[in-house]
This record gives sequence, structure tokens and C-alpha cells, in this order.
Amino acid sequence: MRPEEIELHEQLLNAADLILLQLEIPVETVDYAVRKASELGKPILLNPAPAQALPEDLYPLIDYMTPNRTELGVLTGLDLETEPGSLQAAMLALKNKGVRNVITTLGAEGSAYLTEDGEFGKLPGYKVPVVDTVGAGDSYNAGLAYALSTGYTLKEAVAFASRVSALAVTKYGAQEGMPTIQEVERFTQSLEAGTA
Repeated sequence: MRPEEIELHEQLLNAADLILLQLEIPVETVDYAVRKASELGKPILLNPAPAQALPEDLYPLIDYMTPNRTELGVLTGLDLETEPGSLQAAMLALKNKGVRNVITTLGAEGSAYLTEDGEFGKLPGYKVPVVDTVGAGDSYNAGLAYALSTGYTLKEAVAFASRVSALAVTKYGAQEGMPTIQEVERFTQSLEAGTA
């Protein structure tokens, strides 16, 4: 995917509630899409996977960034394995680069978030029978994008995304494992009822 393809489909960006990108397309295309979406006033969610260097002037255009622990270390140069308190420090380093909200996925440990207002929090993951982790990150980001674009607060959106990815790992495959909204609602109800 090249920048000119983004240009050809600008009407899709204009119609979107939120723009979700990842780094499996060329960085120059991501850069172009972020700048175009920003011009259109669209919120931007970037999943920096696989982690790689980004133009420094791109960070202030990103509303939500969702690195996992490894990607967060690559993007900030901090060693999250050996330094106490390094998770929050690394998330703050991304925020200091200009990212408005940083959400870090922590696998079975859940997620951490750092809001535009400086609120830091952690939400636990969900204990589910893991069948296949392929697509867990994609489903998490899809759930987060859905929740944010439908009016959830960041904390609520992070919890929703965690439920989506928890369900995704209970099935085989990336696309096949992606849960429907009805499955997420049933899972949420079972959690609330204490039957999950």
C-alpha cells in the first residue's frame, strides 16, 4: 500500500469515525495516512507493530498508541524488563513525544493506560482457555477502535478491548477468532454475573 492509494480513497478517511493503522504497511504510507487523517480532524489510533522508528513529528498527531511491552521498549529505548517503574516511565516518554493517550498491552497481565490528562491505570486481563494467540493484538485494537468511536471513555474502551482479545484467543485463527459484538456482550454479562 502506497501513499497514492490513500489519496485515491480520501473519501473513506473522511467518512470514518476513527482511523486505525498499524506498521505492517510502509512507514511512509502510515505517515501520509496519519497526516491526511489529522488534516480531516479524525482521531488516530496507531498500533506500532511491528515496532520501528517513526518520524518524530508524527507522534503529536497520534491520539492513541497501543504498543505491547516489547514495542514500547523499542520506541522509547527503555529496558522494561530490568528497571522498576519503567512501564509508566516508558509510557510517559511516548506521551512526552506528543502521543495524547498511550495504552500498553501486557498479555495475560492485562493493559495499562496513560491518558491525555496524565491518569495512569492498569486493568487486569481475563482468565480464559487459550487456544491460539494469533490475532490477539488485532482484535484488541479493533475492540479499542470500536469502543472509542462509539463513545466509551478510555478506561471503558481499554476494558472492552481486553474482553475482545480474551475471546479472540479462545478460537483458532486471526479472522475466525475475532468475536462478534454479541459474543462480547454475552462475555461481559457472564463476567458481571460471576459465571465466566
